[in-house]
Amino acid sequence: MLSYQEFLSEEARTKELEHTRSLSSPLQSGTHRGYSVEAGVHAPSQANDRNKEMTKGHWDDFKGRMVAHLKTEPNGHFLIHSKKYNQGLVVQHIPEEKRIKIITALPIGNNTPKDANTIRHIIESFDFEITKGLFIS
Repeated sequence: MLSYQEFLSEEARTKELEHTRSLSSPLQSGTHRGYSVEAGVHAPSQANDRNKEMTKGHWDDFKGRMVAHLKTEPNGHFLIHSKKYNQGLVVQHIPEEKRIKIITALPIGNNTPKDANTIRHIIESFDFEITKGLFIS
């Protein structure tokens, strides 16, 4: 078992590694369609680990489509999944501030919310359904 000091030291190394991975990730914060899309540290780090095929251009396309679909949605948490990229993000939509906070990037192919309060949207689908989820076309 780790001592408290060892635990704190390991935790600091883990956070430092996550920060380093996030800096080299193609998923970054930016403005899309008049919305501020904030990626933080965790989401870019996860995106870097979970999908090496996504480029900055792919993520920018994904985020632009995501904003287009969320603009009319209320404040809340959403799982956004792109069929085109087979990639998902969990985000918090704050419409009154025109802001979307990316919480995490999901493993490739994962489009199932863990929390019943998370609404799922799938993009690139002509059957736009909201069944606790959002599909983006």
